Amino acid sequence: MEPRSPRTVDDPVAFCLSGLTQRPPPALIVSGGIGSGKTTTVARLVAALRSRSIPVHGVLAPRVLEEDGRTTGYDLEDVATGRRRSFLRSSPPGEAVGRFFADDTALREAGDAVSGTGPGSVAVIDEVGRAEIEDRGHAAAVRTACRSGALVVLAVRTEFVDRVAARFELGDWWEHRVRREERD
Repeated sequence: MEPRSPRTVDDPVAFCLSGLTQRPPPALIVSGGIGSGKTTTVARLVAALRSRSIPVHGVLAPRVLEEDGRTTGYDLEDVATGRRRSFLRSSPPGEAVGRFFADDTALREAGDAVSGTGPGSVAVIDEVGRAEIEDRGHAAAVRTACRSGALVVLAVRTEFVDRVAARFELGDWWEHRVRREERD
């Protein structure tokens, strides 16, 4: 699949509300660099949709920081239950994902978190990147979400957007590029 000029979305909440009425619904990629605010943006989107009684399932991966601001890992938060657990850490055990190691149980729970999605709901997965392109990490959860009939929202680093869209055959996808003011 050739990279395409993405169709962009300024208001992800309005996009999702409109997209939920379409069959099949479009997909939304929330993109940005490392530390740009993708997780924060998706978390705000989840809260806004839930406040409108829209069923939302999936996972967020909030960053775990040391006091000096260094990233030491990521947690996994189930957006439907609020349950949070250790996900990526800088030392084993687990599958190597970049400079971190992924907890296998957390990866299975990510799949479980999207299993309740279907038409009329939203499935979110934070973050989708190199591991998923290589059919590791959250790849199974992304495939489950894409087959569910739900509107799929993926947090993706800018450099992986086209490859993620191609790998998961997103078809009708749109991109929301995180802006500086959305970060905090």
